Amino acid sequence: MSTFLSLLPLELKQVSNFLEPEEEIKQGETVVGDMSNETKALYTLSRYKAKEALDIQAGLMICRENEEEKKAAINAAKARGALLYEILWVYLRDDLNLWNAGRGLALRRGFKVVTYKESPELPPFLKDLLGWG
Repeated sequence: MSTFLSLLPLELKQVSNFLEPEEEIKQGETVVGDMSNETKALYTLSRYKAKEALDIQAGLMICRENEEEKKAAINAAKARGALLYEILWVYLRDDLNLWNAGRGLALRRGFKVVTYKESPELPPFLKDLLGWG
């Protein structure tokens, strides 16, 4: 098992100050639940990893020393943040039993989980790929 995955439970337990989603609930959205502490930790950690990548990238713009190592660290932080974000969505859909086709899922201020009707512009092959077809 990778070091990242083996350390993930420890990292999640260390998250104590949860970052809250910033967007307000929008018209047409339905609140279907609240984020659990586990999903709050996943969300927070995914945002921290994204910020870590941006911080390294900003540092690289100032100082090109160890450029290859910094680029590798940026790629790792971005990939880890993206993976945590994907795990979050699977966890939420499982936790709230929200695998229904045609409904999007979003996080809102107050740690609310909402669904919304997806726009019909998605091509059929993408819906099939996402399991929404």
